[in-house]
Amino acid sequence: MVHTYTVKGARRYRYYVCLTAQQRGWDACPSKSLSAQRVEASIVERIRSLGNDPRIRAETARRVHEQIESSSRETRAELKTSEKELARLQRELVKVAAMPGNGLRTDRIADLQDRIQTTEQRIAELRSDLDTLEAETVSPQELKQALVAFEPIWKTLNTSEQSRIIRALVERVVYDGRTGKLAVTFHSAGFKTLCDVVENNADQQ
Repeated sequence: MVHTYTVKGARRYRYYVCLTAQQRGWDACPSKSLSAQRVEASIVERIRSLGNDPRIRAETARRVHEQIESSSRETRAELKTSEKELARLQRELVKVAAMPGNGLRTDRIADLQDRIQTTEQRIAELRSDLDTLEAETVSPQELKQALVAFEPIWKTLNTSEQSRIIRALVERVVYDGRTGKLAVTFHSAGFKTLCDVVENNADQQ
């Protein structure tokens, strides 16, 4: 489901609408839309449950840490491969540039230069991704503390701050119109936002 809203007069009504229905027509989805308040209340309750059970807190912290570490390993592996490829292309460019004659040599040089530029851009993206992952890393203890503190802090936040946390945490919402069940998939990196909010709130007190 995706978030959207309608405006009637001076009021704005927020709700979540079935993505399948938007793409294929309303007949393709048994649940056309749900009020945003209902969906978000369910999400908040799910986050509360994470903080209330010590075993769930510990397991959530472990999984978040593992997911970020896994993404970091994959990114570092691709970065290493790209850096090796860049070095190979640069060596080949030097050899081709030293060859006599023009014609095919000129075309080959242009091709290598394009590939070098593309590889350099990808390396820059991967390094940026690594910086982002490092910034999003939270320790299991930090996350457990944030989940425990979620309930009292949530009540002190304004609507804008609450929406920011929900958007950061929630990766996907799936609602089964036949059973009325709502499934929430959390975005692991979003828990860093929750930790930051808890820390900032503690500093202000």
